[in-house]
Amino acid sequence: MKEKNKTILLGVIIGFVAFPTLTLGGSFVSSLIQGKTVEEATQILAEQIDSLIGRVTILENRADKQEACNDYNRISAEIRSNCGNEPGIDSCIFYHESILDWEKDYYPTNKQAEERLKTINKLKELKPQYINAAEGCGISLEEENEASQQRIQEIQKSKND
Repeated sequence: MKEKNKTILLGVIIGFVAFPTLTLGGSFVSSLIQGKTVEEATQILAEQIDSLIGRVTILENRADKQEACNDYNRISAEIRSNCGNEPGIDSCIFYHESILDWEKDYYPTNKQAEERLKTINKLKELKPQYINAAEGCGISLEEENEASQQRIQEIQKSKND
């Protein structure tokens, strides 16, 4: 995607300098730098190009953040479909692992255990993507992590009772 943006930027720069020169007979560029020395004209054009590059960089950053937010929303939906009301991905994984342990103890040939193991592996695979997408989108997972740790403690306590 960045290569595409660089190509677009190069096209815009060429368009910024070449097309007005051709279509307006040089009046646009010459009015911009009229009466200036070569150094001053070069400086003016460099400032214009720097300004343009700065705007493109801002747009790239916004696009990257939007992409991260879209990823976060997609991954969150996938996690929620496997976790229901669990407050975080850690507690969801722990919950599924606890049930898997219980199923292995009481139903050793249960096919649901295989599905649950697939779900656990999928959630573990999604976890780093989820964290990266949240960071890229500017979302703090602190509260979710705290709630998740509390839920894990509740599950552990209920297992011990």
